Amino acid sequence: MPRIGIGLGLGLFQGGGGAAPYVGFLDSYPNAAAAYSLRKLRAAYTGNAIRVRRTDLTEQNIGFNALGGLDTTALMSFVGTGVLDNGFITTWYDQSGNGLNATQTTALNQPQIVIAGSMYTDINGFPSIRTAINAIWMNTSVNLNNAALSTFKVIRTGGNLSNSGVMGATDNVNDYAFFNSFADNNYYYGNGTGAESSISAGLTLNSNFIASTLNRSSTDRQVVTNAVSRGTSNVNKQTNFTMRINAQYRGLTGFVNEIIAYGSGDSLSTCQAKQNLINTYYGIY
Repeated sequence: MPRIGIGLGLGLFQGGGGAAPYVGFLDSYPNAAAAYSLRKLRAAYTGNAIRVRRTDLTEQNIGFNALGGLDTTALMSFVGTGVLDNGFITTWYDQSGNGLNATQTTALNQPQIVIAGSMYTDINGFPSIRTAINAIWMNTSVNLNNAALSTFKVIRTGGNLSNSGVMGATDNVNDYAFFNSFADNNYYYGNGTGAESSISAGLTLNSNFIASTLNRSSTDRQVVTNAVSRGTSNVNKQTNFTMRINAQYRGLTGFVNEIIAYGSGDSLSTCQAKQNLINTYYGIY
C-alpha cells in the first residue's frame, strides 16, 4: 500500500559558515558507468530525475528540490491527487554523464510512482518506484560485456520473490532475469546458457536493502547486502549483454530508489564504504 512520507531528500553538505556546497554520492565516488536515482547524485548534474506519464497520457520531466531530493511538489502538482490520478515513469535519467537513460514506451510495463493520487514512499518515507506487476524491463544501453562490474541498488522486497529482480540482462535476443537479480531470497548469476549459481542474499520479504553485486572477473563474483558479504560465485558470464532494470518474470511487487553501476569490480571494503555512504542518506541499516 502507498504511504505518504516526508522524504525531504537531504543531500550531503560540507564546509563551515554560510551555505555549504552540495555534495552528492557521485562526487565522493565518481566515474559510474550509469546512475539512476530519485535523489541528486552529483552536484554538477543539471538534468532531471525522471519523466512521468499521467493518466491522460501527458508527460513531464520531474527534477529535484533545493535539498537534492525529488521535487515531489512538482510531481504531485502534475499528476494530481484524485483517486483517478496515476503517475508512471517513462524515463529514468542517467546522472553519470554518460547519457544512458532507462526508458519504457509500453504503458503496461512502466513502473509507477503515484497511485490514485498518492505517492509511493515505501523506502523509509522517501519517494519510491513500484516495479510494474508482471512487466518486463526498463531498457538501458549499459554495456555488461566487461568482466568487471559493481552495482549498488536501494530496494524494498515484497510479494513473490520467485524468479524476480530489480536488475537483469539481455543479449538483445533473449532476456535473462537471473543476471544480477534476486529470486527466492538469493542472488542468481546466470550466463544465458542454462548455467546458474545462487548466493543467499540475506533478503527478507517487505524489508529495505542496499544490495550489491561485485564482478571482479568472469569467475569471481560476490554479493553484499547492507554492508555484509553473503558469499561468492564462480559461474562464467556470457558476453554481449546490456543491462535492464525492473526485471520481472513471475511478478515481483517491490520498490526501487536507486541503481548505480561501475565498470570495475570493487573490493569488499570499497563496496562496504559505498554502501555505508548510501545508508547515511536512506537509514536502512
